[in-house]
Amino acid sequence: MDCNHPLAKYPLELVTQIDQAGLVENRHGEACIDISAQVRELGPGMQDRLEQQETDFWSGNPFACADEQDDRIYFQPRLTPYWDQSALRVVSAYYRHHLPANAQVLDLMAGVHSPLQESCMRPASVTCAGLNQQELAVNPMCTEQLELNVNTDQPLPFADGCFDVVLIHAAVEYVTRPFALFAEIGRVLRPGGSLIVSFSDHFEAPKAVSLWSTAAEFERQAVVLAYLRTVGMFQDFQGFSQRDLPRPVDDETGRDQPCADSVHIISAVRA
Repeated sequence: MDCNHPLAKYPLELVTQIDQAGLVENRHGEACIDISAQVRELGPGMQDRLEQQETDFWSGNPFACADEQDDRIYFQPRLTPYWDQSALRVVSAYYRHHLPANAQVLDLMAGVHSPLQESCMRPASVTCAGLNQQELAVNPMCTEQLELNVNTDQPLPFADGCFDVVLIHAAVEYVTRPFALFAEIGRVLRPGGSLIVSFSDHFEAPKAVSLWSTAAEFERQAVVLAYLRTVGMFQDFQGFSQRDLPRPVDDETGRDQPCADSVHIISAVRA
């Protein structure tokens, strides 16, 4: 039971907008949904530490995985996006508003698809580093491809301060050495450069670290923030969450798997 929610001292304003209304026939006996109660019970948004008091996420064995086999064996090549279109559009809209023009971008833990595609942005370069060369080869955003496992291949094979932006999309939950990785990200980012981490409630539980799997959905933002604060190379943290995403119509990526119901984004600036 959370008796002292970090956002409890702030006023909460709930705004409802009706986008479309229509007549529904032959449906009876359904219960009303109390939207304001759902918001209060599930948390209004990003959670973080109490003021000047870090949460103890590190007790026990937080970075163990239920499935310890090699990442390259578990994550077999997949040539369709892991997220559905509704979720991808949320991330791509964030990219449009937060990525500078003509940026040198590093897309870490990349695969067959990047939300950069839906954003219609064309950075100066996009270096895609991921587990599988077969996936990277068909990712149209990649101007350079590099087969890389961030859990074993460190330090990262890039010069200091050579990127304006680093992206981690749908993958932070699988990082088993987060402090080493985010320190390396801080090294390869230029001062003032941006890190953007996006994740959802849809992930591969056997390969997610135990800390991630056992955390409540809205504790996971605090986990990412704790990674970044522990490294000590980042500032200007921002969080974004969107929940209850609609299932996309005629979306091939979502037909054989669960769709993401929520999307969360943490961004930070290299100090």
